[in-house]
Amino acid sequence: MFFSGRNSDNIVVKEPNGLGISINPALFEIRLRDPQENLKIVLDTHSLQLRDRPASQSVELIAKSSISVTAGPTQTRSAFLYVTNALPMARYRQMDYVEFQGKYLQPLKDAIENGNIRSWSMQHSYRYPVALSDASAKDIQNYFERSMERTIYHLYGYLCGDKAFFGNWRYRPPLAETDRIEPCVTHMCNLESSNNQHSSSRGPDYCIGLGDFKGREYKLSTGFENMLKDLNSGRRSRTEIEFSDDEWTDSVLFTLILRKYLYQALVSGTNRIFISDYESFSIFIEYEFDSMGQLIIEYYIVNNPETIEHGITLRSAIAGFFFDTVDQAKKIKEGLGIRVDLAKGREGLEDLFDNVGRRATGKSSCSSSLKRKLGGNWKSSAIQDRGQWNDCVNEVHGTTYCRVENVSSKTFLQ
Repeated sequence: MFFSGRNSDNIVVKEPNGLGISINPALFEIRLRDPQENLKIVLDTHSLQLRDRPASQSVELIAKSSISVTAGPTQTRSAFLYVTNALPMARYRQMDYVEFQGKYLQPLKDAIENGNIRSWSMQHSYRYPVALSDASAKDIQNYFERSMERTIYHLYGYLCGDKAFFGNWRYRPPLAETDRIEPCVTHMCNLESSNNQHSSSRGPDYCIGLGDFKGREYKLSTGFENMLKDLNSGRRSRTEIEFSDDEWTDSVLFTLILRKYLYQALVSGTNRIFISDYESFSIFIEYEFDSMGQLIIEYYIVNNPETIEHGITLRSAIAGFFFDTVDQAKKIKEGLGIRVDLAKGREGLEDLFDNVGRRATGKSSCSSSLKRKLGGNWKSSAIQDRGQWNDCVNEVHGTTYCRVENVSSKTFLQ
């Protein structure tokens, strides 16, 4: 394995009852003697597949908030439209494992070996998480928070200091005057704050990466593959997007999700995005704009949490991907800030994905206080038109829900 140098079969063994995995007891003797080596073993311990309780095929409802974009006035809308117009013309390149290891895992390994890891604890065993089909997204999120987020949060505390934060937080993006956003997970730091409280009234000084866990009903794996096919077939011009407006296919859904997090990453000043359904598809994305303004997306995919390919586990991939130095984060933020400023000067940009939008329900989400401030100028019809930006709630409106078919994953433990 990449961090510990040990074979995965020497780290974990399957429990006889088939309910999970256990750590090799021989490894616990290094627990107090070598906390650094202890940590490396934790990172090299693979995560666990969800196992379903028996359930039949069902239909899931996807909340509008999962793909809608909250934004502020004109200058923020320009960044959103800039990303929207760049996405269909983007160039994609898949990283191999050697590049992924060298770019993300090796810097973390060097930091661990040069850092002051004073203590670390291993769990004796890891249980397979059980997901109910009607609550899989919540089960995935809970398992991520218990099994991965806490480990990485404490690791960054050792390596990045008490100004670092990793996890779920609602904050204002530092490069845009917009409403607060709330990715499922973000790594950020506030160098100027006197303590480790990240106030939602101001954005972080630096955001190193952000991402989200989705429920399995999103079909991210096939959605990504079909998105690439659709974009390639419709890349003749920026106005020829070959997405059908009859339904939201898995391709359309993934495109809208990707656009949402590209926009949020841009205004957060980070070039790293992580999107995962945990069980069958996790994609690590680093993007940039070249000198001609073309969007370049490099990505690496982990197919499931029990995959141990080339010594990389999902746990170690997340920890390495979200790790970076403040100096590098500052440089990236400055570069993306220039791109946001350039977007403000672009006029006449339209929402190229408007044809896959849906009309709003007509029910306004404006608060009562905003309605009172706007007085007679507020009209509920302001959000009737598809894809229209509403000055009242400052967000792009789509359907309230999108229905997609959910086929329960196989039961991994018979």
